[in-house]
Amino acid sequence: RLYAQRKIKLLKENFKIFIKICFLFLTIFIFITFLYGELIYTLWLNEKFTFNYLIVFLIVFDLCFHVLANSFNHIFKSINNFLNFSKLEAFLNISIFLIALQMFKLDYEYYLLFSFNLIVSILLAVYSLKILFKKFNFRIGYLSLRFYRHLFT
Repeated sequence: RLYAQRKIKLLKENFKIFIKICFLFLTIFIFITFLYGELIYTLWLNEKFTFNYLIVFLIVFDLCFHVLANSFNHIFKSINNFLNFSKLEAFLNISIFLIALQMFKLDYEYYLLFSFNLIVSILLAVYSLKILFKKFNFRIGYLSLRFYRHLFT
């Protein structure tokens, strides 16, 4: 509604608040996961599998970048302009699926699959941030740095 009414400044302010809340919850999630993750993992799986910090690290940061990508893309979903992001996300996820099939046939370590997922999540977060800057006419350089600074102040 704010975009349709051309209230871009208010939209940016609301978006900054939304991103701050998102970062706050992600920080709390990361902290709790690394503090109590092993306990929850052993209780949940009844100690049938050994706890692995690398897997937890890859999964947690994959989730964080996935949430960030979708948070950056939130404005575009609200104005129904997220087709390019959805196409890229579908292409990358299908690619990861096909790579995983080949990796499991060749007995590669499953750590690679989680690493690929993390890379895809980072790429999607960067891409959604790029289209966000492009849509709202942010220039790369001074204004984009100023935008980041104001997100966290």
